[in-house]
Amino acid sequence: MLVLAHPSPCCYEVSDEVQQLFYGRQQFVDMPMDEKYRNLERESAVFISKQGSEQARPHLDLWETNRNQLLMAGLLPEHVESPGICTSCEKARFFSHRGEYGKTGRFPSILALRNMDKK
Repeated sequence: MLVLAHPSPCCYEVSDEVQQLFYGRQQFVDMPMDEKYRNLERESAVFISKQGSEQARPHLDLWETNRNQLLMAGLLPEHVESPGICTSCEKARFFSHRGEYGKTGRFPSILALRNMDKK
């Protein structure tokens, strides 16, 4: 099971430039994405718009974007879980660069693969 914990769409405001990178309309200068992956990146991206301001910037839904990318890579839906925890809103439990305006600590993430055929 892979559990995704990230800032939620409520807190993950991004620039128009970041949105253009995900949509493949711009390229990273230092490490451009290989052409064969651009379409997948574009298809996986989920953005939402916050209502109420003409100056509103796009919000990237990292939960759904990362889930889409994992499913596109071949993971089964039942092996991907999103706990619905916003690391930016939950400052008592997580460090968040965005939520704490750059004054944060670090916490580990651990991934492990196990062979389900062996007991």
